[in-house]
Amino acid sequence: MTDKNHDRPKALRGTGVQASRWALTRRATHGGKRGSSDTTIAPRPSDWRSAYGWLLAPAAISVLLLAGSIVPEVPLERLDSATAIGDDIRLVLPPTYLALDPICRLLDTLTLLTLGQLGSLWGTLIGACAAYGALTGRGRSASHRWRQGAIWAVTATAVILAISAAGILLPRPMAALAVQSPNLMTIDFHSHTNASHDGRPGFDSEANRAWHVAGGFNVAYLSDHANWKAIGAAEKQNPAVAGAGTMLLSAVEVRLGRYYVVALGPEAQYEPALKGNLLDDDARYAGARRGSLIYTLPLPPLDLQSSSVPRFKDVSAIEICDASPRGLAQSQEYHETLLAWADDMNVPVVASSNNHGWGRTAACWTLMEVPGWRQMDQNRLSSAIEQNLRGGRKATSVVAMRPPVGELTGWRTLALAPMLVMYLTRSLGAAERCSWIAYVWGWALMCRRWRQSRSQVGSDPVRVAVQ
Repeated sequence: MTDKNHDRPKALRGTGVQASRWALTRRATHGGKRGSSDTTIAPRPSDWRSAYGWLLAPAAISVLLLAGSIVPEVPLERLDSATAIGDDIRLVLPPTYLALDPICRLLDTLTLLTLGQLGSLWGTLIGACAAYGALTGRGRSASHRWRQGAIWAVTATAVILAISAAGILLPRPMAALAVQSPNLMTIDFHSHTNASHDGRPGFDSEANRAWHVAGGFNVAYLSDHANWKAIGAAEKQNPAVAGAGTMLLSAVEVRLGRYYVVALGPEAQYEPALKGNLLDDDARYAGARRGSLIYTLPLPPLDLQSSSVPRFKDVSAIEICDASPRGLAQSQEYHETLLAWADDMNVPVVASSNNHGWGRTAACWTLMEVPGWRQMDQNRLSSAIEQNLRGGRKATSVVAMRPPVGELTGWRTLALAPMLVMYLTRSLGAAERCSWIAYVWGWALMCRRWRQSRSQVGSDPVRVAVQ
């Protein structure tokens, strides 16, 4: 009679759990047969898929990123004419931006969408996640599928809220505009600090200056709502000459009739004519110097939809691009109308960040040519800018980040997600593509490693037997 325990180690013979552990381990490693280690087993197709299938997704994304370079798209455009952007004007990305490019570029792209486009994008993604969650519950009860879909939708909503909060609140590197001409300067005519009621807490004049330095601005106007509280501290920190750093100049945002205007100049020039947040036109006319007024976006929709040109009082310039959420929508939808108004009135068009301290994306810049501006102090610089604004329609030029999906509205926003992918793949520079590809493969390798560790734990026969 054969002893069934003769193959087992002496320590395991006649035991219960220990014998089972030995048997499971032997079957897993030798197939339960002696000499099976010498047998060559041909790999099955499923083994090849398991070993190499994970390469498909990162390889496909890499091909897509490289294919975008075949038909590249410059991320900048001129808003005041059809002239293409030349090599003398370019977007500069700091090393930290390139290191975090997939994050920074994605948040910048989302910031450049209008509120309607963002709502459509988020709604589409949440609906797609809900449908996926419901479909993965096939073969189960309808209530279970609905519950799975709801879980996926709630998760997607939480992720979207987190991404939105990150874009608005978290500090990150910024893309900056660089110009080669020594006589050309970049200006932001409309920005705020925490002295405005809707300014971000802690966003003082120096935080405003740091934001504009990171965005490539030479000059920025502090135009808080109906007050000049921040400009005093800012002027004390201004460089001696404009070429030594970003200069902050005095302005105020007030109402003039039905419109909001940015009035350039010091408090003494407008304070006697200011009643709350309203600028009294009669009192302003009584002053010795009336100053420069820039009409800002958003404008009343009825004016923009009218066939006649509105009668702006003492207009010095019109905003053609305003980077606030509502301003971006009007900038895109009524671009031709605003240009026609400027042509009819023979006034320059300008760009404004309308920044209140939220977000880290510079969307547009005003370019103005002023010979010798780098050697001017703040008073001479302010006078030179206002004098140039009186030079008519061609006194300025406006450069902006190209809208990711243009004027996409209505049912056409259903195609927004693939259009965003196309925009990103075509607008990336060479260094950015390398950064994205590195992130794609790094993420794929991390997921592969995680799955391998999970499968090893799940297939360990000793652990399974003990459990």
